[in-house]
Amino acid sequence: MIFFDLDHTLLDLETAEIDALTLFLRTSILGEKLPWDAFYPAWEEIRVDCFRRYLDGELTYDRQRAERMRRIHEVAGIELSGKEAYTEFMRFHAYLRESWRLFPEAEEALNRFGSRPLGLVTNGNARQQHDKLERLGLQDRFSYILTAEDAGCSKPDPKMFRIACEAVGDVPERCAYIGDHYETDIVPAESLGMLAVWVDRKNGKLPEGSRAIRVTDLVAAANETIRILG
Repeated sequence: MIFFDLDHTLLDLETAEIDALTLFLRTSILGEKLPWDAFYPAWEEIRVDCFRRYLDGELTYDRQRAERMRRIHEVAGIELSGKEAYTEFMRFHAYLRESWRLFPEAEEALNRFGSRPLGLVTNGNARQQHDKLERLGLQDRFSYILTAEDAGCSKPDPKMFRIACEAVGDVPERCAYIGDHYETDIVPAESLGMLAVWVDRKNGKLPEGSRAIRVTDLVAAANETIRILG
């Protein structure tokens, strides 16, 4: 089985989020209080922290959404209740859903696999990730989908990859994982003996001794995966 990551691998989530935040700030008091150069780094720091707390089980998925918005308003000196923060987040999220886009080469890369079965292993919330797949027209592309919520663990725990391989009745050595984040995607996949394909769009470098394949786009990832696994 060939497994993919979703966010930042197939879905250009960074661009989508920037586009959505730009639209959101035009109608938010935050746009008046914080210049973009101050807003965006703070937003990213808060986003990463709140999502980690969600994966660790400290926050529910909806609570981390509200917490992200409450804390960024706090940076601007504005206090919001939990309900107000969640309402503001969902206003931002409406822009975000409209901004979801695949990377330009994603369709071509998926098509390269022909009738081969494809799977998805993602840290995202099940409801959110299925919504993304539906809006992106990918719902029927994957015969197996595993989210952190369903697995009861999250990447980079190798257990999540093991669960996926066992669920499709395959051994890790005959499976591939294609993802964008070296520590979260590539290290655990490689530790199980999977073919780990790193889609590195930020000009990184494989650590010495790594057996992973480094490419810079999804078509190259597909070509290398097919070349090696057949």
